[in-house]
Amino acid sequence: MALYDRLALRGRLRLRAVDRYVVLPSEVSDSIKLPALMHDLLDAVYRVLRRIQMLLVEEVVVCREGSCGRVVTGLAARYLPLYIPISVRRISIETAANLLVAATILEARERLSKLVSAITSIRASPSMKPLHESVCGKLRDALRTCDYILRDPFIRPLLQAAKTVLGRPSEVEKLEKEVEAEALLKPREYQAYLRVLDLRKMLRGRLVLAERLAERGDFAKSLVLDLKPSKLYELFAFTMVLEALLDRFAEVGRVEVDADGRVIVIHGRLASAGPVTVKVAYNAVPSDVSSRIRAASAHGILDREMDTSRLVGLPDTIILVEGGGLSKKIVVDYKYTREVDYLVQARFKALAYLYEFSADAAVIITPAPAETREADDETIEQGSFYRGAVSSGGALVTLDGTEKLAIAFVNPVPKDEERNRVVIRSLFRQLLPEVYGG
Repeated sequence: MALYDRLALRGRLRLRAVDRYVVLPSEVSDSIKLPALMHDLLDAVYRVLRRIQMLLVEEVVVCREGSCGRVVTGLAARYLPLYIPISVRRISIETAANLLVAATILEARERLSKLVSAITSIRASPSMKPLHESVCGKLRDALRTCDYILRDPFIRPLLQAAKTVLGRPSEVEKLEKEVEAEALLKPREYQAYLRVLDLRKMLRGRLVLAERLAERGDFAKSLVLDLKPSKLYELFAFTMVLEALLDRFAEVGRVEVDADGRVIVIHGRLASAGPVTVKVAYNAVPSDVSSRIRAASAHGILDREMDTSRLVGLPDTIILVEGGGLSKKIVVDYKYTREVDYLVQARFKALAYLYEFSADAAVIITPAPAETREADDETIEQGSFYRGAVSSGGALVTLDGTEKLAIAFVNPVPKDEERNRVVIRSLFRQLLPEVYGG
């Protein structure tokens, strides 16, 4: 969701989970941003209340006895001596601009209530429960902000009229046009209201998107998907890699998602290398990445020719950095294990990817290994190297030439959150010195 916000993504990422896909539509991140919008609206309403519009209304009151006001002599002959016509002045806050403010808050509250009901009714899978609780909690925060605004003594008297207006969509549209026209003519007087108008458009748009999302059931499909811990770790490490890549962008320009939703293409400008294009593929091989296996020929030992396309490797992430005379290819694999023997196998796999895709570097991201009994001689020999690298956050091995093999230890626990970031950023500074500086 943070990725959708950071890159302003509107395409749908399809994150492969074995034989299914985790698909988070962009509207999910929009719904998460609603509380922030509501707090902006609260600030805007405070500004309105400090400079609230008031109408001075003059009306004639006919009463039997004297009252404060000015006697209307022109009507005296009609009512005297039984009644006295008096001109009375009173202040009213029921202006078009104030009604629109009240209507905006009422409308937001009504739609948020429906959205909260729809999303809380979804029974999330255990792996998606934290996301479900986070979304529900933030939407309830937005709802509480609405209720807080509606309790204001200046807003309360407007609510009945605002409810009547909301029941007629044509009246709402007419009110919006009237306030916008008045704001153009009197920008200083309407300065506080202009921010409310802008927020109203943003809020309505996002609420409509979130409602459609809940109605279609796309959000429900995402929340009921049961992911294994290894897949959750993969997604966790993937977002950390993306965060590290974006860290050096001085400016993020156009961002695209390919037709399959599995390759993100970021056009931007780096602080040190100028314009650059970064492609990040998740469980997919981009069309412009060649594989030595795909280009190879094969035949049966006894007779026929065979197709090698099924043998093409599938790294968890492939990163391409191009621009300003720079061209780098990095393959990344995420391994959720603390067993040294499994790390040994992962190293062989990373070396195979390095060769197959003619990459500049192959990276293994994994939790730090535990003190366990090694299964075979090879693991016993290598165990001390992996455990010795834990205090350094991992290891970077330079092979013959310029190819690099890296192992980064990233523990999925809150207390290591900042250290994880330092490890990943430091790794990419060394893998991409032209971009990040040595």
